[in-house]
Amino acid sequence: MLCSKRALDRSNGDTVSVWGTGTPRRDFLYVKDAARAMLLIGQTFSGPINLATGDAVAIYDAVKLISDASGYKREIEWDRTKPDGQKLRAYDVSKLKALGFLPRYSLEKALAETFNWFSNHSNTIRR
Repeated sequence: MLCSKRALDRSNGDTVSVWGTGTPRRDFLYVKDAARAMLLIGQTFSGPINLATGDAVAIYDAVKLISDASGYKREIEWDRTKPDGQKLRAYDVSKLKALGFLPRYSLEKALAETFNWFSNHSNTIRR
């Protein structure tokens, strides 16, 4: 979305277009939290379990966080002619919480760390 090559090159283009209205909500889990949760699950649980944070974030807010983390300052255009998709994707994480799992990373912190890593390694990433 905003982390495309074009978006990272802040000198090109005036806008980034994002599908829909931004109102649908999604649950984002950072990979480091997911890895911790999977270890905990593997050691202490058997059966089906949802792996998520339990917090749904509006796409609009996620795009703003990505924009902030990347330093993208140009206009974000919401293409309302494109579909929003499912209004809510949230999961019951009561089993996971009962195991004592709580995410350590907020979406904001996870995006900042990811973008920082990408910025520091973009010249060595396989293209």
